Amino acid sequence: MLTQTRIRPYSVSLLLEVSRYASDDVDPAQGAIWNLRPLFPNDIAWDREREQVEAALPGFAALKGTLGSDPKALQSALERISDIRRRLRRLGAYAHLKADEDTTVEENQARVQLITWAASSF
Repeated sequence: MLTQTRIRPYSVSLLLEVSRYASDDVDPAQGAIWNLRPLFPNDIAWDREREQVEAALPGFAALKGTLGSDPKALQSALERISDIRRRLRRLGAYAHLKADEDTTVEENQARVQLITWAASSF
């Protein structure tokens, strides 16, 4: 018995990307090379952002016990939390994709460890 399968938009774009990659003159044996510029233009920008995020993390301890004081305090805290989580996810995406490009590059592996530590500190 055949069942109907719904194709989701991101599945279609992934299929199109895979077929585009397969038709390019790129040697698949060279591995995946990600375009990480939309995340960070270079490793220096990533390091700068990581340092800023790490510097902001201790400030979250001051929020403890203040969230119920008034609605504005709650809104402000939730916005700060949301912002830091977004920044951590962006840092993590860059670090993991960069590490997957070439698993023998120690700097890329260290980047994953740094962001994992920062995320667990939050």
